Formats: sequence, C-alpha cells, structure tokens
Amino acid sequence: MQFGSEAGSISPPPDAHVLPGTIGYDGQFYYELARSPGLDAHAQDVFEPFEYRAQRIAYPALAWAGSGGGSERALPWALLAVNLAFALLVTAAAAAWLRAHGRSGWLALAAGLTPGVVMTILRDLTDVVGLAAALGALWAWSERRERLTAAVLVLAVLARESMLILAAVLAFDAWRRRRAGERAAHPALLVLPALVCFAAWQAYATARFGGEIPWTTAPSSLWQAPGVGLAEAVPDLLDQPASEVAWDLAYLGLCLAAVAAGLVLLRRSRGAEALFCASQAGMVLLLGKAFWIDHWSFTRVTAPLFAALLLAGAMPRSRAAVGIACAAAALTVLIPAALNTEPTF
Repeated sequence: MQFGSEAGSISPPPDAHVLPGTIGYDGQFYYELARSPGLDAHAQDVFEPFEYRAQRIAYPALAWAGSGGGSERALPWALLAVNLAFALLVTAAAAAWLRAHGRSGWLALAAGLTPGVVMTILRDLTDVVGLAAALGALWAWSERRERLTAAVLVLAVLARESMLILAAVLAFDAWRRRRAGERAAHPALLVLPALVCFAAWQAYATARFGGEIPWTTAPSSLWQAPGVGLAEAVPDLLDQPASEVAWDLAYLGLCLAAVAAGLVLLRRSRGAEALFCASQAGMVLLLGKAFWIDHWSFTRVTAPLFAALLLAGAMPRSRAAVGIACAAAALTVLIPAALNTEPTF
C-alpha cells in the first residue's frame, strides 16, 4: 500500500511508510474505507471530492471483517490476504470454466498471473475481487447455476461499478436462451439482486456524502472517444528512455491485439463469455489518457479483458486469443526488471 504525505486527511496505520511529497495511491482510500465501511465523518472527509471510490465497498468490507472490525494494525494484512485469496479464486474460476469446456485447467494461470492481478495486489486495490466475481459468475452461468450466478454478480458490482456491464451481458444471454426455447431465469430476476444492492449502496453513500452521488463524481478525464486516450499517451511514452517504457509498450501492443481478437471472437460466438470479452474490449478503447500513461492503472483496468479473452478463445479453440492472454501473463515475470518503479508498495 502506498501512502502519500500530500493525501490530505488520510491516517496511515502505525509504522506505515509514508512517501514524502506525493499523494500516494488509491489503496490508501480503500484502507480508510475498510476502517469505516459505514462512512463516518472522517471517511467522508477523506473521499471528498472523489466519492466515486467509495462505490467499491466489497473489498474494504471483506477486509474490515477479516481484521476483526477495522483494527489499524490488522487491516493492512487483511487487505493483502483478501486480494491474495481472490487472486487464487480468479485462477480457480477460470480453471473450472476451462475444464468444463474441455480445455486444460493449467491455462487458467494466464488469468491468475496476468499483470493487472499482480499490480492490484501490490497496491491493495479492488480489481481482483471484481475480476474473481466476474469469472465466477460466468462459470456459474455456464453451469446453469442461476442462483449462484445472481449471488456472485452482487459481489462483482459492489467490487467494481464497471461490472454492471457483466450484469447486462448475462441479462442479454438469459433473454437469448429463453428465446431459443431453453430453460433459463428471467433476465430481470437474474440481475435484479445485483442492481438493487448496487442502488442501495449508492443511496446510502449519497446520504452520507450530503447528497453527492458517488457514481457522478468520477473525473471526466477517465474516458475519451474510442482510441483517443491511447493515441495521446503513446507520444509521451515514446519521449521517455526506451529501457523505461519497453515493458509498457509491449503490454500496450498486447492490449490492442486483445481488443482485435475479442471483436473477432464476437463474430464467431454470442455466448456470455464472448459478449463480456467484447464489452471489455470496447471499454478499453474508451479509456482516457490518464490510464495509459500509468502502468499501475492500465494493467489493472485491462485485466478483465485478458481473462475474458482466455475464456472466449478457449471455446472456438482460438490459438491466437489464448496465446495473447498467455503472452500478457508472461510479461508478469518481467515486472521487477522492466518497470523502473521505486519499491514503495
């Protein structure tokens, strides 16, 4: 976890290393949310003016429970333990899905070891919980375990608001199954628990923040027209020494390959995994420049794309799609040597 001396009212735990002259990183906000999941006055002050981070209550709430109710000394370890556990669940869910569809479970290591999972663990972020829940929901849905799908989908949307896309995907697939004469839950019933829980937390947080809706406080710079953010970031990256950005450029190249592969797979299949992969490809194209100039950001935001590509590519046995996902995971072993990052996490 990275605490910054310029991070306002955030209160680091005892013996925490605070980086002088910096604002730190997002993990410190989830530490504060885990200290007070009920959003007390101190938490309200910490999250102002970017209340959107408080939408992601699942990870901090799990850490709060694991630390025995928000113990300052136990919380850093609880946050780490939760993310490690859910990283294993990412791998387990992917392996279960792959084996159920006739592929080797060992390929699931490409999902559990993708750079975004590792980066999330190092910075105590919410993405691993959201990804594990998303893959779990896709597996449960493929196994016709509809109640489990609905329950895991609740966890997914409370971990990352972007997982509302998965709710839409599963609702569409439920409608498609029913239209084809298959037995399936009504789309509204499948996703209603997740939508109600998400709306309820939004309403509660809005009340605690004095009427400020967390959903609406995300900076507009996070999103740009398709491809514009990446196109604007590349010249800035190329202006830096090659040894410092070689890893970043290699990963960005794989991102573009993954986007293309995801869109190709959608032409072959309209299954939930292919739709989720294509939706993640579309979301990646909309990312703003702010994401693409920070490897801590673009790796974790693109992790669902590579994981979904692995599953979607396994169905039609697309070697290219599976190979791209595996190549991204292979880059993980080069993180310490390639990122030129201070060991402050």
